[in-house]
Amino acid sequence: MTQEFLQDNLRVFVVPVEILDVPETSIYEKMAYMVLRSFSNPREAVAFPSYATIARLGSMSRRQAIYAVQGLVAKGLLRKEMRYDVTKDRKIRNTSNKYYMERPVVQEMHHPSAQEAPPQCTTCTPPVQEMHHPSAPRAPKQNHLTDLHEQDHLTTTEENDVVAIEKCLGKKVKLSDLKRWMQQYGREYILAKAQYIAATKSKYRNVIGAFRKAIEEDWDTEALSEVAATSDKTRVRDERYSAFYDLFPDL
Repeated sequence: MTQEFLQDNLRVFVVPVEILDVPETSIYEKMAYMVLRSFSNPREAVAFPSYATIARLGSMSRRQAIYAVQGLVAKGLLRKEMRYDVTKDRKIRNTSNKYYMERPVVQEMHHPSAQEAPPQCTTCTPPVQEMHHPSAPRAPKQNHLTDLHEQDHLTTTEENDVVAIEKCLGKKVKLSDLKRWMQQYGREYILAKAQYIAATKSKYRNVIGAFRKAIEEDWDTEALSEVAATSDKTRVRDERYSAFYDLFPDL
């Protein structure tokens, strides 16, 4: 046997097998979870690859990678932390996000062995178990780490945020969507997007639609300072009347 067969050059990483059993999890979400796990170390399930890297290694498009990450966050399998950097021009830009992976919690089912199984009655009609299948509007979204009862009421801080955001947009925002975004992306992220839309409101026919896209597509809010600067442009003045403007500087 040659020496090359004795070498072990395998690159391996550990993925909890429970991810395969999480209900209503798409193949893209599972692949994104595995890719993120491949970047974490054995002691801490933390990684920060870009969407482009997740898409390339997970054999999906960048848009599918974004949606997959959003789905994992919504299911409580992932926590996303926005990271920012300051450029040479002293502008703030979003760098690759930092992800904290949570271990899936799957309900285990106990299948009794033959010895434990109760005797069956061959002459009895087996009972029919009634199952309730909730309709789509009534079915709660599953979150493996968050108690659904915690989502029933708004805190004082959340109420203040809702008022501030609706004041920025000049429109009412669907409360359930706003709370879901707050939990998924974080308070500072949502407030930044609201401020950006407020500063560029005249550009959009549908302000709420633009706000939604800014959140879900991660619009670059670094242009906010530029927008604020351009909104205070000085009036164009004819140099032929400079003496007049000197007399009336406020015009």
